[in-house]
Amino acid sequence: MNNSFRARSTLKVGDQSYEIWSLAALPQEKITRLPYSLRVLLENLLRHEDGVNVTRADIEALLAWDPAATPAHEIAFTPCVTPSCVSAAARSASTRSTRRSS
Repeated sequence: MNNSFRARSTLKVGDQSYEIWSLAALPQEKITRLPYSLRVLLENLLRHEDGVNVTRADIEALLAWDPAATPAHEIAFTPCVTPSCVSAAARSASTRSTRRSS
């Protein structure tokens, strides 16, 4: 996997370490103007950047998003399908559900 924006880092929680892709590594003036849904897509692109299916140009196109412009760049989205990713999503959904009912 490529890491052309140097966004990959390690998050340590207790004695566990997790590999993450941090949006903080990107130009914040471009991140803050993106809707939340596009930030999720951006993190997905960072995580799956391989230089073939997802390139630096794809990430830069999303960073340059203009809501008034006609879309000119198709961007790949790779949904989470690994068992660890699916179980993490389930834990996250469970946590959100628990917080709402509290």
